[in-house]
Amino acid sequence: MTIQPSRYFPSQIVRSAGTISTEPSERFVYTERNDTRRHVVRSGDTLHNLAVRFFPNARNPERLWWVIADFQPNPILDPTLALEIGRVLRIPSESVVMSEALSDERLQDRGVA
Repeated sequence: MTIQPSRYFPSQIVRSAGTISTEPSERFVYTERNDTRRHVVRSGDTLHNLAVRFFPNARNPERLWWVIADFQPNPILDPTLALEIGRVLRIPSESVVMSEALSDERLQDRGVA
């Protein structure tokens, strides 16, 4: 089984009032760490290209946009909106992403691993 690096896989399908949506798994909650980096959003930055830039050793790093969205004191709830230029984003280290956000234990708790 290939594990998809996203909190939206597998998603619970929710049917309500004639609409179908997905409900993501538990957020990867922000916690300040010594190796947390800060990035000031510039023109052209997206969650996807920042994930590629900051997590280059991950498999399919562009799929890890949700880690950056979640890992904010005030999480980014709508990743389709443009990032505000000048906003300071907290970026967890790649080792924290692999050991915590994508840990075997976390994935097992979600029924993925």
